[in-house]
Amino acid sequence: MLNCMILNVKKCSIISFNRTNFHVENDYVMGGETLKRDFVIRDLGVIFDHKLNFKSHIDKVTSSGYSILGFVKRRAKEFNDPYVTKRMYVALVQSTLEYANVVWSPYRQIDINRIESVQKQFLLFALKPLGFTGYVLPPYVNRLLLLDMTTLENRRELTLALLGFDLMRKNIRIEALTNRLLVRQMNYSLRNARILTETNHSNDFAYNDTIDRCVRTFNKYSNLYDENISKNNFKKKIELKMKTLYNSVN
Repeated sequence: MLNCMILNVKKCSIISFNRTNFHVENDYVMGGETLKRDFVIRDLGVIFDHKLNFKSHIDKVTSSGYSILGFVKRRAKEFNDPYVTKRMYVALVQSTLEYANVVWSPYRQIDINRIESVQKQFLLFALKPLGFTGYVLPPYVNRLLLLDMTTLENRRELTLALLGFDLMRKNIRIEALTNRLLVRQMNYSLRNARILTETNHSNDFAYNDTIDRCVRTFNKYSNLYDENISKNNFKKKIELKMKTLYNSVN
């Protein structure tokens, strides 16, 4: 190889991604040895299965979230300030629940609820000093507002919108991604105008592809975007809009 790297064949494997049960599996040989075939692999901390439904990764993320939350509870059980506990949660638990989520972000409600349940458990613990125990609990959204938080689902939505920003501004220079963003011919002064062209799909898997979700999410907040806005200000405007929607519901 050009970089003179020697591969350990015993640590190498192959995986074929396919959404159907009917596919041809070929053998691949390296260094005279046939590579083993896997159906689940881990790459840069993300677990990929052969059908790309990310069920294994979501299982792992949820399990890790609960495990680390248990550590936070043990260390913070004597704290009386929920904002101190929140700092521990954000640093240790929330970061685990959100790592690389633009790749595996769930779209099935059952998976969304599973991940959100970790944060709900945190709120039950953090708000105990305020007397919110047992059956005396305000709605989940109200509990989030008490700690100036938002749902994990909304945070993933924000991440997708910011991915759209980076692709629009060419902050991410990957042609396979940027070429899929087609800017519509439109008047930017139109309120709620959609900047990017959305693609129609015949199945949920294609419809919820990362870039297609990114396009739809960016369009959702495109009325907050202009060519001169910074990424940080774009983010702040989206967060403010999310909080406004929360307050209008309550």
